Amino acid sequence: MAFQIESNIQESTREEGEKIVKPKTSRKLQIQDTLAEPMRDPI
Repeated sequence: MAFQIESNIQESTREEGEKIVKPKTSRKLQIQDTLAEPMRDPI
């Protein structure tokens, strides 16, 4: 029952959340890429 309520909340806030989450995830991916750069080219 609690899971169903949670999923309903996620459904209603998904559109608003995507606006906020997408820029954050893209920024996080950029950070991960910059952190991975030295690992690709070991000294």
